[in-house]
Parts: sequence; C-alpha cells; structure tokens
Amino acid sequence: MRQRLYVDAASWRSIPDDLSALPLIQDAVARDRRLSFVYAGKGYGGEPPRSGPQERIVDPLGLVVKGSTWYLVARSNKEPRTFRVSRISKVKLLNRSAERPAHFDLEKYWKESTPQFERRVPRCEVVLRLRAETAEELKKWTSVNAVHPGKAQGKEWILAKVAFDDDRHAQFVVQGLGASAEVVAPADLRDRVLASAAAVLRQDETERRGSGIRARSKNGVG
Repeated sequence: MRQRLYVDAASWRSIPDDLSALPLIQDAVARDRRLSFVYAGKGYGGEPPRSGPQERIVDPLGLVVKGSTWYLVARSNKEPRTFRVSRISKVKLLNRSAERPAHFDLEKYWKESTPQFERRVPRCEVVLRLRAETAEELKKWTSVNAVHPGKAQGKEWILAKVAFDDDRHAQFVVQGLGASAEVVAPADLRDRVLASAAAVLRQDETERRGSGIRARSKNGVG
C-alpha cells in the first residue's frame, strides 16, 4: 500500500477539484491495470494548453494526495509522469496488466520531482497589506513573504508578497478576503479589485432601492 498511495500533508491550493475520475483510477492502481484517459494539461496564466486535451495510455504506479489535491503517478512512454486527477476525463480500465518498474519508490519519486515541478509552475506575485491572522491563514496553502519585515505596519498588519497561479486567481482570493486584505501592487490588480467592489455596492444599492419601491407600492404609498 505504501507503494500505491503517498500523502503529502502540505497543500498547494485550497480550490476544490473535480474528482469524478478518481474511483476508476483508484481501481486501476489497486489492481495494477493499465489505463486510458484524456488529459487536459494547464497552460500559462490559466489558459488552455496549445496542444489541447490528449489521449494517454499509461501504467499506473500510485496516487499522491497533496493537501486536498490528488495526483496520479503513472508510467507514460516508459518514464514516470505526474497527472492531476481533476484534469483527467474519459477514463477506461484496460484489460491488460500494468508494467511496474521493479525498484520504483513512490515516496522517493514524489519528493524528488516536486521541487522541479514547483520551479516550472508560473507564479503571479502580489504585494498585499494583510491582517496578521489573515497572513497566517494564507501561509497554509501558498507562500507569504514579508516585505521589509522590520518596517512598522502596525501590530495587526503586515506587508507581504503572496504567490498566486495568475492575476485572476489573485483577484478572486483578495476579493474573498474583504477588509482583511488590500492590494498594494500591481496597480492594475488593485484597480480591478476596487472596481469590482464598487460594482457590488452599486448593485446592492439598486436592489435596496427596488425593494423600497416595491414596499411602498404594496402599502399604497406613491
């Protein structure tokens, strides 16, 4: 079992994944059966890869859980490769035994390949002014590095560089943090967050006015 499943408790992301393909993949790993599937890799900046989804036939070697994200490690073209389960679709369990290298060690492979993977992943770094407790929460799933750690920001706030997948991911997270985070740089991201907040306020005001008009009409007030 240790050579079929490895748990890496440190999470990269907290975004929910589509795990509909996982049961069949688990079956293939447990039974040492070859798999075919369609894999959609990820392009830079969150865009689709130029080559598009590709059909793969692989020999499953094991599953890795990193935080809440599942990865399939499988032999493809005679080399171990890592596939994110949420990007796998159209899975078929083939009627053929998987070929497993005699001395393959799942834990060793993962620990050696992870630093290389992290270096290849494009990152968007954003400078945020954060409440101290918010910064601690963000550290659980991404890198948060203090800017001028000796500079006074007040006991409750820190200035930090925070890594995201891309600027859209950064905007989504920052908007969710509300008053606990303020974008310092880049300026275009700050402007988009402010514009989005202003749009929400306008929509809320419009809805409240509409509710007031309906209430007055119901009560016969012109």
